[in-house]
Amino acid sequence: MASAQHAYRLTDFEYAPARPARPDVRVLPGGRGRSQGVAPSLLLVANLAAVAMIVATLVCFFRIGFASAAVDSLMKGQELMAGIREARSMGNDLEITQTALSNSATIKSAATGMGMVAPEGVGSLSLEKDIVATDAQGALSLSGSIQNKIETQR
Repeated sequence: MASAQHAYRLTDFEYAPARPARPDVRVLPGGRGRSQGVAPSLLLVANLAAVAMIVATLVCFFRIGFASAAVDSLMKGQELMAGIREARSMGNDLEITQTALSNSATIKSAATGMGMVAPEGVGSLSLEKDIVATDAQGALSLSGSIQNKIETQR
């Protein structure tokens, strides 16, 4: 019987795959020395100071925004108040003008100045019903006009 042979022997390094060379690394026990890093308490203080500065900056931005909105609202309110005062003044002027113009003595003197005189008699006219009719939408209605014509002939 034949025995199985290996493709290569484990001790034969000639056929073994090549491994990359490793760098020479030595591990020393212990932590970082004080000369190489910053103290953790100093890092904590620096982080707290940075957070406090960011919070203060945000508070200042919000305060500036609110102050700007308040000034803008105040200016718009002043503009509205000026408009209201102007409208009230104009309304008072119009009321005075309307009172003066509706006074019968003023009307009579203005009419006399234009050469007008009071009428000698007053009369009224009665007109017949118009035969042209319109519907609910305002359009001319032929059937309504015919009905009106029939009623006026009776």
